Amino acid sequence: LPSQVAVYGTLDQPVHAVNLEKTITEIKDRFANPFIIAVDACLGRT
Repeated sequence: LPSQVAVYGTLDQPVHAVNLEKTITEIKDRFANPFIIAVDACLGRT
């Protein structure tokens, strides 16, 4: 990824309903006018 792209949320440290507001605040504090793309994924076995 280019150095100006930051990825938040991993299997070890997910972004979820409980920490979403805190994560968005951290992003807005770190970056000026951030462009945020959210991907909702489900992992499971069938």
